Amino acid sequence: MDLSYNDLWKSEAYSWRREVSQKYNSHWIEHYGLKFFETISLKELSKQKLDVKYSSAFQVVWLRNIDRLMDMMPVDINLGNYNLIDVGCGSGISTLYFYDFYPFKSFYGFDFSRDLISKAEINLKSYLLKSKSEKSINFKVKDAKNFILQDQANLLFMFHPFEFPIARQFILNNLFKLKKNNSIIAFSNDFYIKKIIELNEHQKLIRDTFNNLSLILF
Repeated sequence: MDLSYNDLWKSEAYSWRREVSQKYNSHWIEHYGLKFFETISLKELSKQKLDVKYSSAFQVVWLRNIDRLMDMMPVDINLGNYNLIDVGCGSGISTLYFYDFYPFKSFYGFDFSRDLISKAEINLKSYLLKSKSEKSINFKVKDAKNFILQDQANLLFMFHPFEFPIARQFILNNLFKLKKNNSIIAFSNDFYIKKIIELNEHQKLIRDTFNNLSLILF
């Protein structure tokens, strides 16, 4: 399988694709009156007295890539048996998007930034007011370096929230439960997918090489 990273997304030739994806984001975000979608650099995050070593800047994922990841899901996977965990959820927009479209058993987002989780709670209130939904979403301040999964089937969404050293620690800390419950990592902007696969702990990899998307099945 091709594990190379398609770097052409940064090129001028792909500019119209980036523009279409951003327009889709803007339309959905504006529909629910959500805020806090601007990029936050590591320099700004460090002002919150956070350990940003091996972390990534906060950005909202292209929401269409969530749909692409879900389209890649094997047909025998019942989402109703899985709990959605948004790893490094930021201001909660990606978590809310999953909630809006996909019938997971539960929805949970965590981030190491207390400020971003506060913003996720504000966005949740805006979303619930507009959608008139009564289901719950839990947002918590947690650090992936010491986050321990509950003993349940999870789909973990990651939009490159940190670099490989933290991803490796997160996976190995939770490896027993990932395997026991046949959990799945849905990885957008899978820059270091080759390193994850070299851990050789997964059962199956499904990859979209054009869009840099991976499903890692344990």
